Amino acid sequence: MHLWRIIKLNYLRVLTNKGITILQSVQDYISDYFTKNNEHLSKFYPGITSSRLLLAFSDTCKVVGSDTYLGQGFEFFKDLERGKPLEYIDHNAYFYRSNFYVDKRVLIPRSETEILVGDALNIVKKNYHEEYSIAEVGVGSFAIGLSLLMDFDKKINLWGGDISLDALKVAEINLFRHQSRLHPEASVIIEKSDRFEKLNHKVDLIITNPPYIKVSAGKVGVHIQAEIYEPKIALYLEDGEYDLWYDDFFRDGSLKLREKGLFLMEGHEDCLLDLKEIAIKYFNHVEIKNDYTGRQRFLHASL
Repeated sequence: MHLWRIIKLNYLRVLTNKGITILQSVQDYISDYFTKNNEHLSKFYPGITSSRLLLAFSDTCKVVGSDTYLGQGFEFFKDLERGKPLEYIDHNAYFYRSNFYVDKRVLIPRSETEILVGDALNIVKKNYHEEYSIAEVGVGSFAIGLSLLMDFDKKINLWGGDISLDALKVAEINLFRHQSRLHPEASVIIEKSDRFEKLNHKVDLIITNPPYIKVSAGKVGVHIQAEIYEPKIALYLEDGEYDLWYDDFFRDGSLKLREKGLFLMEGHEDCLLDLKEIAIKYFNHVEIKNDYTGRQRFLHASL
């Protein structure tokens, strides 16, 4: 590799307060930046480390020898000052056991949602048959459904729907990225669908992380980054339509399940008990499960 290309990969031109331009290693620059801006970083990026910051910076500057390298680099620091989520800056989110492409068109997958994947995997292993089918409603980045398929080395039919065409474009990116890790006989269909609108067959398992925050809650309990940057359509429901929306959702979901089918959903701790009362109208058994912090987070329902 040409010497200057190596320098551009590992060093930054830095303008000192004396007006002198020097070359400084990327690692040293990030380390200095992290120390000087620790209070701001801790506010917007709780638990962030210098190593994670370095990785995010490197991911935004991958084009070897590109003249835009420094421009990308300095835009990176502007985004940090704005408090833009790191996952939207470097377009990378680690979830379950894989990295997924994300941008502002989809929610950033959270670690607690990994519980949903783990529970779904246990259910699939216990009840598997050759025509086993899963529906994911509101795929977003497709991190949930693809994580499930990548961790189960048998044929599965997976249908995924989302009301947002923008979200489906991100899902397609991740499907293409991880296609080689799926079982060769796995069948995956993703399409624009308002909840179960386009699902025309019955399935064994429904998994979903739908919008579950009431608009009246506003910014209460919602991190400022999520409120500013993440897609509102995937976060909020109007208060007046909340119960009716879920009544329709549970009813339609129960009708799309095969005998002994299961429905797994992530929800909001303040609403799950009320939603359980709605779900029990359509399912024989409904239970609530906690997340890592002991908060009520998941609803499991079965026929």
